[in-house]
Amino acid sequence: MMNKIELKKIKQIKVYQAMQQQLYRLINNINRTVQQMSARNSYYPPKINLNQEMTSKELLIELEKLERFLRVPQLSYLNKENVHSDLVIDKK
Repeated sequence: MMNKIELKKIKQIKVYQAMQQQLYRLINNINRTVQQMSARNSYYPPKINLNQEMTSKELLIELEKLERFLRVPQLSYLNKENVHSDLVIDKK
């Protein structure tokens, strides 16, 4: 029989996995919207790398790219790769 600590760890893992799945779905849906918006308005969409096995940190980096585009889509042609000034996350 499992003790309380093991059950708590299992519950935390399940919550983490559910949050990560929701974050993936959110980014995926925002990405679809950005793609449609870019096609209608002749903007350059950000290059998003999405994969369900990505870590939360990687997903947040992709979310930041989408957020940067949504702030000022008119300047999307100035996009630089690997710019993560707003988000304090190691890319390791």
